[in-house]
Amino acid sequence: MASRGLELVTYEAGQHMVQASETPYLSDAVRDKLHMVHDDTRMFGIYQEYLASWHEFSSLMNLYNDSLTLGKFGLISRWDQSQPYPKTLAVQEFLQTLPFTFAGDGDGDRDVDYDDFFLFSEAFGGDDPRFDFNGDGRVDFTDFFGFVDVFGTQPAP
Repeated sequence: MASRGLELVTYEAGQHMVQASETPYLSDAVRDKLHMVHDDTRMFGIYQEYLASWHEFSSLMNLYNDSLTLGKFGLISRWDQSQPYPKTLAVQEFLQTLPFTFAGDGDGDRDVDYDDFFLFSEAFGGDDPRFDFNGDGRVDFTDFFGFVDVFGTQPAP
Protein backbone atom coordinates (compact mmCIF):
# COMPACT_ATOMS: atom_id res chain seq x y z
CA MET A 1 0.00 0.00 0.00
CA ALA A 2 2.81 2.42 0.81
CA SER A 3 4.20 2.00 -2.70
CA ARG A 4 0.91 3.39 -4.03
CA GLY A 5 0.79 6.26 -1.54
CA LEU A 6 -2.09 4.75 0.42
CA GLU A 7 -2.52 4.61 4.18
CA LEU A 8 -4.09 1.78 6.13
CA VAL A 9 -7.51 2.86 7.41
CA THR A 10 -10.10 0.83 9.28
CA TYR A 11 -13.80 1.06 9.70
CA GLU A 12 -15.17 -0.25 12.97
CA ALA A 13 -11.76 -1.20 14.33
CA GLY A 14 -11.16 -3.14 17.51
CA GLN A 15 -12.33 -6.29 19.19
CA HIS A 16 -15.61 -7.83 18.03
CA MET A 17 -17.47 -10.52 19.93
CA VAL A 18 -20.71 -11.98 18.65
CA GLN A 19 -22.80 -15.08 19.06
CA ALA A 20 -21.91 -17.64 16.39
CA SER A 21 -25.41 -18.08 15.03
CA GLU A 22 -27.96 -16.57 12.69
CA THR A 23 -30.23 -15.82 15.65
CA PRO A 24 -30.25 -12.06 16.35
CA TYR A 25 -31.05 -12.53 20.04
CA LEU A 26 -28.47 -13.55 22.62
CA SER A 27 -29.15 -16.16 25.23
CA ASP A 28 -28.53 -15.08 28.82
CA ALA A 29 -25.48 -17.36 29.02
CA VAL A 30 -23.90 -15.89 25.87
CA ARG A 31 -24.73 -12.33 26.93
CA ASP A 32 -23.09 -12.94 30.33
CA LYS A 33 -19.91 -14.28 28.69
CA LEU A 34 -19.70 -11.34 26.30
CA HIS A 35 -20.11 -8.89 29.20
CA MET A 36 -17.51 -10.78 31.24
CA VAL A 37 -14.88 -10.50 28.49
CA HIS A 38 -15.81 -6.90 27.63
CA ASP A 39 -15.44 -5.87 31.30
CA ASP A 40 -12.33 -7.97 32.04
CA THR A 41 -9.41 -5.88 33.30
CA ARG A 42 -7.04 -7.86 31.03
CA MET A 43 -8.60 -6.02 28.07
CA PHE A 44 -6.58 -2.99 29.19
CA GLY A 45 -3.27 -4.75 28.42
CA ILE A 46 -4.63 -6.32 25.25
CA TYR A 47 -5.72 -2.92 23.97
CA GLN A 48 -2.40 -1.33 24.95
CA GLU A 49 -0.62 -3.88 22.76
CA TYR A 50 -3.21 -3.53 19.99
CA LEU A 51 -2.93 0.28 19.88
CA ALA A 52 0.87 0.26 19.96
CA SER A 53 0.95 -2.23 17.08
CA TRP A 54 -1.62 -0.30 15.09
CA HIS A 55 0.34 2.94 15.58
CA GLU A 56 3.37 1.28 13.94
CA PHE A 57 1.34 0.70 10.75
CA SER A 58 -0.89 3.75 10.48
CA SER A 59 -1.82 7.05 12.04
CA LEU A 60 -5.46 6.67 11.08
CA MET A 61 -7.92 4.71 13.18
CA ASN A 62 -11.64 4.43 13.72
CA LEU A 63 -12.90 3.31 17.10
CA TYR A 64 -16.55 3.48 17.97
CA ASN A 65 -19.20 2.90 20.56
CA ASP A 66 -22.29 0.75 20.37
CA SER A 67 -25.02 -0.73 22.44
CA LEU A 68 -26.19 -3.41 20.05
CA THR A 69 -27.91 -6.51 21.36
CA LEU A 70 -26.02 -8.76 18.93
CA GLY A 71 -22.65 -8.73 20.67
CA LYS A 72 -19.85 -6.63 22.10
CA PHE A 73 -18.03 -4.36 19.68
CA GLY A 74 -17.21 -0.94 21.06
CA LEU A 75 -15.11 0.71 23.69
CA ILE A 76 -18.15 1.21 25.89
CA SER A 77 -21.56 -0.40 26.05
CA ARG A 78 -23.75 2.54 26.96
CA TRP A 79 -23.49 6.31 26.81
CA ASP A 80 -24.59 6.53 30.44
CA GLN A 81 -22.16 4.02 31.96
CA SER A 82 -20.81 5.03 35.35
CA GLN A 83 -17.13 4.16 34.86
CA PRO A 84 -14.89 3.53 31.85
CA TYR A 85 -14.25 0.01 30.67
CA PRO A 86 -10.66 -1.28 30.45
CA LYS A 87 -10.58 -0.77 26.66
CA THR A 88 -11.67 2.85 27.07
CA LEU A 89 -8.98 3.48 29.68
CA ALA A 90 -6.32 1.95 27.41
CA VAL A 91 -7.33 4.22 24.52
CA GLN A 92 -7.33 7.30 26.75
CA GLU A 93 -3.88 6.44 28.09
CA PHE A 94 -2.58 5.75 24.58
CA LEU A 95 -3.79 9.10 23.28
CA GLN A 96 -1.99 10.87 26.13
CA THR A 97 1.33 9.26 25.12
CA LEU A 98 1.24 10.54 21.55
CA PRO A 99 3.37 13.59 20.78
CA PHE A 100 1.06 16.57 21.00
CA THR A 101 0.87 19.01 18.14
CA PHE A 102 -2.17 21.17 17.98
CA ALA A 103 -2.73 20.97 14.26
CA GLY A 104 -5.82 22.74 13.07
CA ASP A 105 -5.45 25.81 15.29
CA GLY A 106 -4.77 28.08 12.33
CA ASP A 107 -5.28 31.37 14.15
CA GLY A 108 -3.32 30.37 17.27
CA ASP A 109 -6.11 31.05 19.76
CA ARG A 110 -5.74 27.53 21.27
CA ASP A 111 -9.20 26.54 20.06
CA VAL A 112 -10.09 24.78 16.79
CA ASP A 113 -13.28 26.57 15.81
CA TYR A 114 -15.14 28.13 12.89
CA ASP A 115 -12.40 30.71 12.31
CA ASP A 116 -9.99 27.82 11.76
CA PHE A 117 -12.45 26.14 9.41
CA PHE A 118 -12.37 29.18 7.13
CA LEU A 119 -8.57 29.27 7.32
CA PHE A 120 -8.51 25.55 6.48
CA SER A 121 -10.72 26.13 3.43
CA GLU A 122 -8.34 28.88 2.25
CA ALA A 123 -5.35 26.54 2.79
CA PHE A 124 -7.00 23.62 0.95
CA GLY A 125 -4.90 22.64 -2.06
CA GLY A 126 -1.84 24.40 -0.68
CA ASP A 127 0.97 23.39 1.65
CA ASP A 128 0.11 25.19 4.90
CA PRO A 129 1.73 23.11 7.69
CA ARG A 130 -0.98 24.19 10.19
CA PHE A 131 -3.43 21.99 8.29
CA ASP A 132 -1.18 19.29 6.81
CA PHE A 133 -2.25 16.59 9.26
CA ASN A 134 -0.55 13.69 7.48
CA GLY A 135 2.68 15.57 6.72
CA ASP A 136 2.68 14.91 2.98
CA GLY A 137 3.30 18.56 2.09
CA ARG A 138 -0.21 19.34 0.81
CA VAL A 139 -3.58 20.13 2.37
CA ASP A 140 -6.12 17.77 0.85
CA PHE A 141 -9.13 15.57 1.68
CA THR A 142 -7.09 13.32 3.98
CA ASP A 143 -6.22 16.40 6.01
CA PHE A 144 -9.86 17.44 6.04
CA PHE A 145 -10.70 14.26 7.98
CA GLY A 146 -7.91 15.09 10.43
CA PHE A 147 -9.32 18.58 10.80
CA VAL A 148 -12.81 17.20 11.45
CA ASP A 149 -11.36 15.02 14.24
CA VAL A 150 -9.90 18.03 16.09
CA PHE A 151 -12.67 20.53 15.32
CA GLY A 152 -14.11 21.86 18.58
CA THR A 153 -11.09 20.88 20.67
CA GLN A 154 -8.58 22.73 22.76
CA PRO A 155 -5.06 21.62 23.73
CA ALA A 156 -4.41 20.10 27.12
CA PRO A 157 -3.15 22.66 29.65
